[in-house]
Amino acid sequence: MINNALQHLDLLHNATDGYVTIAKKENGTFKQKTLLPSELLRNLDHWQGNDIYISQNSFFIPRRRVDTLRQLRTLYIDLDFYRVLHPYDPQYIVWLLEKDCFRTKIPEPNCITYSGRGLVLQWFIEPTRNFSLPLWQRIQRYFYSILKEYGADPCSLDAARVFRLAGSVNSKNGNLVYLEHRHSERYTLNEIKEEYLPEEVVTRNKRAKFSSSQNRTQKNPHKFSVWTLHRDRMFDLNNLVANRNGDMDGCREQCCYLYRYWNSCYVSDPVEALRQTLDFNSQFLDPLPDSEVVRATKSVENYYKNFISETEFQKARALGYPSAGLNVSNQRIIEMLRITNQEQRFMTTIISKDEKYRRSNKSREAKRRAEGKPTRDEYQASRQEKARVKLEKFRGLLQEMPNASNRDLATLLEVSEGNIRQLKKKL
Repeated sequence: MINNALQHLDLLHNATDGYVTIAKKENGTFKQKTLLPSELLRNLDHWQGNDIYISQNSFFIPRRRVDTLRQLRTLYIDLDFYRVLHPYDPQYIVWLLEKDCFRTKIPEPNCITYSGRGLVLQWFIEPTRNFSLPLWQRIQRYFYSILKEYGADPCSLDAARVFRLAGSVNSKNGNLVYLEHRHSERYTLNEIKEEYLPEEVVTRNKRAKFSSSQNRTQKNPHKFSVWTLHRDRMFDLNNLVANRNGDMDGCREQCCYLYRYWNSCYVSDPVEALRQTLDFNSQFLDPLPDSEVVRATKSVENYYKNFISETEFQKARALGYPSAGLNVSNQRIIEMLRITNQEQRFMTTIISKDEKYRRSNKSREAKRRAEGKPTRDEYQASRQEKARVKLEKFRGLLQEMPNASNRDLATLLEVSEGNIRQLKKKL
């Protein structure tokens, strides 16, 4: 069984850049460790037996959350086919998928994990950083839409998921988890998008940011969606905690509340969102007790129900909100968490209008430099030099033609008479 686990780990995390999570379920509790691959291999003997799980992607710190992702390495779908299809033979389900889906509607998976009761389809991709997360998630949701009739689990689509490790045992029925390796060619996200995603998948998301100009063409319809806003705000909270070295006294509850809500909307799984929120809380210099985090963020569950409700969504849009659920302005968040101007410089979305204008001005200045245009100081110096030359030329004309009228001088210098009067005052 150890050889099966080693093969699975090698396929998933060969040359992984970052940390990998391995977990075990014992007596109803979930115990996990997030280690470097080399450490994991040295300690793999301790992770054998019943209900062993492994993360599919890697993390830049030893914490398994979507806002700590280091590399996206795998796409996956968990098929609980036994809930919707008969017979329950997994080989029959694979035959159906080969006949109806693989290489036509979706690419052929690199591996299929027989997890004891269901199947996990895995597509290996060229490792990419977390900035590719929106496209990764779009492909995940597309795969889910195709495989929904085969029992695809909608709660297993986020990038921080763990699935059963080959060589372990599913304690629910005693079946061995094993792996079928079908091919080794890695895909790229763009290849999958171009070849498989239909046009309607990349159109404007119904939860995209509200705009009064509904008919306006958007260059990137997903760029400002509520979904990506929730993701980026989670990243900002993580950066805030890091910049404060975990010292969040005075705003720990508010931080956990916002994090749990945004995470719930992002991963579409309140249970997983709570787990990640408890992990987020553990980064604080003085963490809240888990029970207090659960109590203080309990009402998030109601906001999340409103967020996924189509009726509430339509009501919110009619009132001008981008979505249903919890809508909090950046200014309110900045006040709640006492975010300074300096801290905002390390953030993506939780920024004030002043910081927004500062970045806009900096961007415009950089664009001018790239186009070879002068800096403001250079421009002012150039204007002063032109004024000096004009004044010297005017002084010379007066010496040559002391009795010339303002009109004559203006004609000779190709300026207005008002400009001539101003030049005389400077002499």
